[in-house]
Amino acid sequence: MWSLEMPNKINFTFSYHYMLLFVMFLYIPLFPQMYLHMFAQRRKILEGNTTKKSK
Repeated sequence: MWSLEMPNKINFTFSYHYMLLFVMFLYIPLFPQMYLHMFAQRRKILEGNTTKKSK
């Protein structure tokens, strides 16, 4: 249903179902890295707001 076939030999068939499976399997090894990066960015922003000098 969500596949797209191209007429030339050089082109390839794109299956949306297999692409979703591929992306879901990529999340297994990449999720901890992305999650920890999010916490590092959050910490940098939150700590930056508390270190401002007040006059």
